[in-house]
Amino acid sequence: MLRALLLVGLLLMSTFSATLEASSMALVETWAGRFPDVTSVGWGDLTGDEQEEILVAQGERIRVLSRTKDSLELAWELELPGISVTSICVAGPGRLIVGTGQAGTVRCFRLVGSQTVEVQRSDYLWSPVKKMLFADLTGTGHDEVVVLTEKGSVHVFQQDENGLHQVWVSPGEIPLQLLLVADYDGDGRSELVVGDENAVEVLKWEDGQMITLWKNYPWGQLTGLFQGGDKELWLRTGQDVLYAYRWNGETFVLSWSLSDPLLNMEAPVLGRIDNQPAFIGGATLPHPGVGVWKASKGGLEEIWFSGPIGVVKSVLHLPSGEFLVMTDRDVVHLWRPVPADFYRVVFVGQQIQLLHPPVERRGALWISLRDISELFRLTMAWDRETKSITVLKGSLYVILKPDTELIEVNGQSRILSASPFIQKDVTYVPIDFIRVALGGFVDWNDRTRTLWIQP
Repeated sequence: MLRALLLVGLLLMSTFSATLEASSMALVETWAGRFPDVTSVGWGDLTGDEQEEILVAQGERIRVLSRTKDSLELAWELELPGISVTSICVAGPGRLIVGTGQAGTVRCFRLVGSQTVEVQRSDYLWSPVKKMLFADLTGTGHDEVVVLTEKGSVHVFQQDENGLHQVWVSPGEIPLQLLLVADYDGDGRSELVVGDENAVEVLKWEDGQMITLWKNYPWGQLTGLFQGGDKELWLRTGQDVLYAYRWNGETFVLSWSLSDPLLNMEAPVLGRIDNQPAFIGGATLPHPGVGVWKASKGGLEEIWFSGPIGVVKSVLHLPSGEFLVMTDRDVVHLWRPVPADFYRVVFVGQQIQLLHPPVERRGALWISLRDISELFRLTMAWDRETKSITVLKGSLYVILKPDTELIEVNGQSRILSASPFIQKDVTYVPIDFIRVALGGFVDWNDRTRTLWIQP
C-alpha cells in the first residue's frame, strides 16, 4: 500500500519542485599518471604501427606510452643527456623533434630501436622554446617547423638532408605570445597567425617572404587564437570577450562577438561536441579542474566540469577525440568524451544497472530514491499535506522534502550536501543520503564515473 501511495505521490510532487537539467555529455578519465617535474606532453605515431603514442617529457627524459585495451602503459624511455625538453612533436614514424630550454634550440632525432640519434639541430634561438607546430607554409609539399619562444620570437625552419634552415623570423620590436596555423584561403598552404598583447596578424608566404594578409586590434589584451571552423578565426581577450571572424575570400570580417565571464579559462583548446564548437580547458572555481563549454554567438554553456584535479597547464586534442591534460600537480590525464548517462555502479562488489541514470553536476552526483529503495529494500510513502517523503526500514524512519538539504532521521535533524529534486517524475537525492540517512557506504569517482555502494 505504501509503495502504491509513493507512485501516486511522485506524480503529484513534480508540480512542487524545480528541475535540474543534465548535460548532454561528460568526460571519463581512462588513464592518469604522475610524472615529477613534467615539462611537456605530446603525441604521434612514433613506431609506425598506426597507433599514436603519448610522450611525456621530464627534463632530459621522454617517456613513451603505448595504448593497451583500456589504458596506457610505459613502452620505453628516451634519454637525451644535456637537453631540457620544453616541447615535443612527432614528425613521422621514427622521427622526433624537440624544443629545448636554456638558450633554446630545435633538435631532430631518429629513433633506432629504443634509442635516439640526433640528426639535425638549429642554431641557438637565445630563448627557451615555448611551442612548436608543423605546417606547409611555403607550398613545397613538406611541413615546416614553426617555433614560438619564451621571449616572443617566431621562427620558421625548413628541413633537408643538410639540416634545419631558418627561412623566416619575426621582427623583434614587439614580443609575440600566441601562435596558430591554418589554411584560411583554401590554396593548400597554411597561413601563419600570430598575436601579441594588442594585435593579431595573419601572414602568408609569398615570393620568399611573409606578407601581411590582415591585422586587427581587438578591444582588450589578446589571450587566445582559435580556428573556430572552416575559414573562421576566433580571438579571446582578457576582458572575457570572444570575437569570431570569417574569411570572405579577400579579408576577415567580424561575424559575431560575445562577452562572457566563462571565457576566463586556463589553456583552452577548441574542439567539437555534438557537432558544435566547444572549449575544453581549465577553471579554478569552485575548484581547480577541467571543463567543457559549448560556444556560440549566444554565449558559453557549461556542459561538464570535473572534480578537483589541479590547475590545468596544457590541453591537447588528439585525433581519437580524446583530450590529454597536464596539471600543476605533475599529473597527466587522458579523458574520453562519453554520453552524460555513462556510469558504472558497483553494489556489494558486483556491477549493476540502475533503473534511472544518476544525474551529475560539477562532480557531484544524485541518485534516484527509487533505486536506493530497491537496493536497500526500503518502504516509502508520500505525505500530500506536508509535501514530504517518509522512508522506512525496520526501526529506521527518514523524512525528506524536495528542495531542502534538511532531513529527519529517527527524529534527529541531519543535513545533506545538496537538496533532493524531482526530474521527469523521478525523485533524486544526493548520494550522501546513503551515508547520512541509511548509514551505508557510498563513494563517487567522477573521473572514472564509477559509484560504489555498500549497505
